[in-house]
Amino acid sequence: IVYTLQASSIDELRASLPSDAATSKSATRFVALALNDPQILVAPFKLDHVEKKEIKEQLMLRAVELLSLPLDAIGIDYQVFESEEGKVSGIFACFPKEILQEYLAVLDETKYIPIKIVPTVVAGIDSFLHQFKGQNGRLCLLDFSKGSIIYCAVFSNGQCDFLREIPYDEADEIEHEIVQSL
Repeated sequence: IVYTLQASSIDELRASLPSDAATSKSATRFVALALNDPQILVAPFKLDHVEKKEIKEQLMLRAVELLSLPLDAIGIDYQVFESEEGKVSGIFACFPKEILQEYLAVLDETKYIPIKIVPTVVAGIDSFLHQFKGQNGRLCLLDFSKGSIIYCAVFSNGQCDFLREIPYDEADEIEHEIVQSL
C-alpha cells in the first residue's frame, strides 16, 4: 500500500497519516509525501559557464543566500531540464535539513517508509508533465496549493521555459499578477 499525502507542517502530517499504521506492525506501509512547508523553497535556475560536476556546488551557494543558513544546515535537490555546452537550466528545491529530519522522524515513529518526498509544486509539475507527455506546443500550469502564492510554469515542447512564484494578497489581484508575470 502506498499512501499519497500532502502536508504543510509536522502537525498536519501527523493528522493526515492513517491511524492503522501504528497498530499494525506486520504490514509495511509506504508513503509519497508532497510538502507545502513554507521553509522549503523551489526556484528555477540557469547556470552559464558551469561543468555538470559543479551544478550542485553552485546551487548550494544560491541556497545559502535564499535560506540564510550555513552550508552544512541546507539540503537541496535539483532536476536539470536542459543542458548544452556549459549552460544548464532546471529547477531546484532547498530546505533546512532539520525540517526534513523532523518529517522523516514522524514517518519513522509511525512505521511509514517514504518512497518519495517532494515539494508540492514539484509534485504538481510532475503530474502535469505526465498527463501532457508528448504534447507539442506551449502549456501553462497554475498551482494555487500554497496560500497567497501562485506557482506559474510555462512549458514549450516538454521543456520548462518559465517558473515563477507569484505572491498576492487579495483574490482580485490574481489575474493582474499572472498577466504581469507573463
